Amino acid sequence: MHGYDKSVRPVYNSSKAVVVGLGLTLTQILDVEWEDEKLSWDPEEYGLNNTRIPCQMIWLPDVLLYNRY
Repeated sequence: MHGYDKSVRPVYNSSKAVVVGLGLTLTQILDVEWEDEKLSWDPEEYGLNNTRIPCQMIWLPDVLLYNRY
């Protein structure tokens, strides 16, 4: 382990890819909710309580999964 630097990719040729295998099982994400202040309105003023907007048109939070163990 002398001279080993864990911050350096484990290849001698820096143009070579490091293939990493990952296996995981995600059972279910039940719900993701947030309030977007830029997309709020007064329902009485517009006669509309809710609407559907394609997800490609709005900000979405980044969801990162990590192993806490």
